[in-house]
Amino acid sequence: MLITDIFRVPNETKSPIGGGHELPKFREAVSRFPLEPLEDFDMTDGIAPTFDLLDRAYSEALQPAYNLLLARLTASYPWIMKFVRWKFRKKMDRYESKHFSGRRNGASFKQYKSYRLLLFRKR
Repeated sequence: MLITDIFRVPNETKSPIGGGHELPKFREAVSRFPLEPLEDFDMTDGIAPTFDLLDRAYSEALQPAYNLLLARLTASYPWIMKFVRWKFRKKMDRYESKHFSGRRNGASFKQYKSYRLLLFRKR
């Protein structure tokens, strides 16, 4: 059985990148089955540049488009946008912080995550 997935690395601070399983809990769960580990390969360094690319796409393409859209809507519908910004301020702040902060990059991925290839065979 071949498994490739993201696992969380123990850390004292919260990761800006969501997802991932706890590796010790995963290993404990797998140990209950008649499986013998053959390979445990850490592919984190090879995957991390993908997050740099995504972060760059967000900052260079999506954020300017998002800001332009908000500016155009605000210019065309100032009262509606004032209400929208007030009503959805927390959601908008969370979205902007998540995607436009520059923290979801390869360095953060390496700090908080481990992308592993795990190979098992039946005992």
